[in-house]
Amino acid sequence: MRILLTGWRGYVGGAARAAAQGRGHEVTVLTRSDEETAAALAQGLRTARGDLADPPSLAPAVAAAEAVIHCAASDAPAFQPVNHAAVAAMLAALPGEARFVMHGGSLVFGPTGPAPAHPAQTAPPPFLAARAAIDQLVLDAAASGQRAAGVYGSFVHGGGPGAAIPSSWAAAARAAGRVALSCAGPVSWSTCHVSDWGALLVLAAEALSPADGPVFAAAGTAQIADIAAELAHQLALPLVERPPEAALEAGPFGPALLLNQWFDGAPARARFGWTPQHTTIAGSLLEGL
Repeated sequence: MRILLTGWRGYVGGAARAAAQGRGHEVTVLTRSDEETAAALAQGLRTARGDLADPPSLAPAVAAAEAVIHCAASDAPAFQPVNHAAVAAMLAALPGEARFVMHGGSLVFGPTGPAPAHPAQTAPPPFLAARAAIDQLVLDAAASGQRAAGVYGSFVHGGGPGAAIPSSWAAAARAAGRVALSCAGPVSWSTCHVSDWGALLVLAAEALSPADGPVFAAAGTAQIADIAAELAHQLALPLVERPPEAALEAGPFGPALLLNQWFDGAPARARFGWTPQHTTIAGSLLEGL
């Protein structure tokens, strides 16, 4: 299959690239410079010039693809309007039978409650409103009959410092000399190793239908208290319980860890034949951090 991949040198994009190449697909990556093109060619990739900041430049590469995997991302506020325009342009240029999958963070769905969920609409906290608007573009495209979906990770781990929540929590703990756990009762999060997330992005690109809706890379589930204990053990630091208002002591994502983010991964397993290789955080929570 001809796959166009954005963000191929990033944390999730790198995992998707490895999975796509491992499954024998013809992978074309979006490049913005001669240096980036040379690096891609050296890894056996095809290249197409384009820039997310120049939406018309994306159309030729998208039109030539059988699937687009969009992994270029940034949490910077200035990037959100750029990404919004780029996603809109790619969806507009997508051939009728082609598929569009985009990686996303599950926080745009808000708190799930204390049971596994498979939400169909976003309910973002205010700081993610711009990102949720991008995700809504993809939801709307699927509702109109396009083969488009977001593939969402929650507590993503493994593979290095791109793992936003464990890396920020570990950095805060090292700086403070303790692991902070803000107490707000039992809280559950789905977990996923980045390599399993990359694999699911590729599987969705192969078989996605308009009816599939959001896809959740939920390989396992862990209590936040248990993750904190594991983090303290691996860092050889004391675990200190703190009140909810002190959540930022666990890093910039600390307040998010007060919410249940528990998603139903069974549809991804059943629909796409996804078989995650890492169903717990054991051994990879601090991998590469």
